[in-house]
Amino acid sequence: MARATSFVAGLAVLLGAALFVTRPAATQRADPPATAKAGKSRADEPAPSQPEPVCDLAGDAAIFMEALQSFRAGDQAALARLNGSAERLERGCERSDPARVAAFYQSLTQEERDRGLQLEAQFDVLHAAAADRPAELREDLAAFLRLTDGLADLPVRAHALSLDARLGVRLLEQPERSDRSARDGREVEGVKAAASEALALFQQAGQITPTLDPLWTLARCALLSSDWDQAEHYFSELEDRAYRVGRDSWRERGLLGLVGLERERGALFAIDGLLEDLASFRDPKQSWALAREVAVSQVQRSQAEDAFDWLDMHPPNENDPELLGGTRFAKALDEWRSLMTTAELQSGKTGRSQDRLASVRESSDAEPAASDLAVLTQAWIQLESEAPLQSLELVRSLPSEGARAVDLMDRWTLEGRALLALGRTSEAIERLERALGLARAPHPPGDAVAVDRGTTLGVQGGSRIGEWLGLSAIECLGRAYVEGGDPLRAAVLFEWVHAPGLSRAECEAEVLRLCAASTMGYVTWMVGADSTLAVHVAPSGAAEAMAVPVGRRGLERGVQRLRDALQHSHAGGARDPEWQAAAHELCQALLPASAWRHVDRTSLILSPHGVLERLPFEALICDSGEPPLGVGTALTVVPSLRAAWDLAPPLDGRSADWIALGAPATERFDELPGARRELLRIGQMQPSWTARLGEEMTRRALESALQSGRPLHLATHVAPLPGTGARSIAPMGFVVAGDDMVSAGEVRALAPQLPLAVLTACGSAEGVTVDGLSVRGMAQVMLEAGTRAAVVTLWPIEDRAGERASVRLHAALLGGATPAEATRRAREFLWLLDEPPSQWAAYRLLE
Repeated sequence: MARATSFVAGLAVLLGAALFVTRPAATQRADPPATAKAGKSRADEPAPSQPEPVCDLAGDAAIFMEALQSFRAGDQAALARLNGSAERLERGCERSDPARVAAFYQSLTQEERDRGLQLEAQFDVLHAAAADRPAELREDLAAFLRLTDGLADLPVRAHALSLDARLGVRLLEQPERSDRSARDGREVEGVKAAASEALALFQQAGQITPTLDPLWTLARCALLSSDWDQAEHYFSELEDRAYRVGRDSWRERGLLGLVGLERERGALFAIDGLLEDLASFRDPKQSWALAREVAVSQVQRSQAEDAFDWLDMHPPNENDPELLGGTRFAKALDEWRSLMTTAELQSGKTGRSQDRLASVRESSDAEPAASDLAVLTQAWIQLESEAPLQSLELVRSLPSEGARAVDLMDRWTLEGRALLALGRTSEAIERLERALGLARAPHPPGDAVAVDRGTTLGVQGGSRIGEWLGLSAIECLGRAYVEGGDPLRAAVLFEWVHAPGLSRAECEAEVLRLCAASTMGYVTWMVGADSTLAVHVAPSGAAEAMAVPVGRRGLERGVQRLRDALQHSHAGGARDPEWQAAAHELCQALLPASAWRHVDRTSLILSPHGVLERLPFEALICDSGEPPLGVGTALTVVPSLRAAWDLAPPLDGRSADWIALGAPATERFDELPGARRELLRIGQMQPSWTARLGEEMTRRALESALQSGRPLHLATHVAPLPGTGARSIAPMGFVVAGDDMVSAGEVRALAPQLPLAVLTACGSAEGVTVDGLSVRGMAQVMLEAGTRAAVVTLWPIEDRAGERASVRLHAALLGGATPAEATRRAREFLWLLDEPPSQWAAYRLLE
């Protein structure tokens, strides 16, 4: 499976467009036509084959607006101009809403239009005061809304409702409200009701542009209620409508909301597509929102030096339309400082950001950032220089009053590290827990910069763990738990930060359940920048930790070294000393002896995260002269804990009713004769086996199989999707007949809850490693949707070996073996046949 080229690498050459700033809601009585679209068109909207009609946008829009206001005021002579301009806009500019707006106002009597104009003038006065006294204004709006009951001029009431809802959600988002239950109760419902009524009234009046405001408010209400699906629906609708009416500032808000939601899910490829859409009309040098999200994505991919260089070239710009007024620019500068420091510390090179921040401040009138970067950087240097006491004193010299949450997280994390280095374990735990609490908070106090851009839930800042707190801090907290005598607590912590939606108590229960089902227990890891912590939990629940003095970069090199040695092995490679030496070295370094020095080595559960997900644990050699770990032991790899009640039931291989698809008829992709033979041979063994091969392996057949709830054996290509800007959770898909592809996003939408998926596609376990999350690929998509387990390959294997392994796997399942044991027997079968490690070591069971 080929990896997609990072969007970030080519982003700087994309051309942005000027921002079209919307007028205040009080003056948007009807929809002026869209500005001309800048940048590229959407991938899902093909370019027209015929020349577009001539569109005098500015002229016809001005005529329409003048005629509409005149007609509403009683000038019947304006009616011809109104309808004529609406017709020209629809024919030439493809805007149907002016005609609908004109028809709505013509349906009113002159008395109804006069009453609407009278109340509209009163509303304009209220709207002008919105910025000065938002809380008090809601009382005035309530009185005004009583005057609009039964008003025929629907947009007047709709604008008042929209403003009331916008002010209401803003008040609910205030930092002091972040821990109050009212945000999830009647107050949120009241705001939603006002926004929903406004949306419906605007639509009845034929207006589109004014609906953007209530859509945005409804998305923010969904965030406050932690309803991600509803938030995605409203942000998507907001972005789509804004695109069609040419409101780039609203479109930016919708895209940024979607970016935040996808980052919460760890769907970095979806983020790339969204950022590419944003870059089609916004220049990152003029849009801090765009520049910031690109940097966050780089940091999440552990591209710290690239992120620093990108930020160095794209500091906040005082001419950014979204940063004008008040303290927005100063807050953006503080965000930039936080990301610069994070990227600098992650790369292990300190000192550069101080001078850069000073130069940016000298060129602007912004107030200084809330935290003192020089002190924080010096404290970090002292800590790295093994002077923790001096580091602690420096951090504690900083004033806490007025500090933002990201600043407090920086300080508390540094304090915790320094305290742990000083042996003050309980104090270190308290500080690091406080930092973690802020990082995990749905709405960290003070973090929502420019709330009226729709950036609640820290949406503008990225994931709640990855870049803000840092996995190194999680690893440090785990070490503090271990030094405090509670390694089980460290293991639960590691799983909790990788298991969205589960509480710590639920994670602990699930870890202990899995341990009890395995003879060798459960092993999990947390990889930091400079060190790694491994924890083994025995079947009894007793835990033991092992420190690994190697961080992310060192492990990346070690993992790749072993993978290269395995994949380049040939016949007789089972005895190749090169890969065996690397496999033995990594086993000794990473796997606690309490896990593998066990009398009964029947089964072991592994929970690697980040770079370790790419490690071929199956090939590790614990003792010289012994077979590899995955040959003698049934291994189950669990990248992220999931709630058991959300999963398909376990497979009973003796009575399973299988669906098999493979060897699709294509022209662009290589034929798969091995896959055809594989499925035909297994079909002769399995008593219940429905196969779709060649021309029969269609999109519809695969979609039906994914929704069937039956175990699936899929033997096809996993290939990159055409085009680099596709919005999907991974830029890849399963190939079906006719050169069609079912993308990862489509698979997720189908929500396949299967007891087992055997994916004998090329490198079906592969994907992109996300800092703070797991690998994202086709197999992971299916697991996250509710599929209980998947047999995958870590890299492409040969047809002959694949056929042999699949037949052996199904024979074991028919005999009653668990999927983990059946996968082990498939590896063992190839091992006994003296197949090279490049074949047997690729097989893995994910659960």
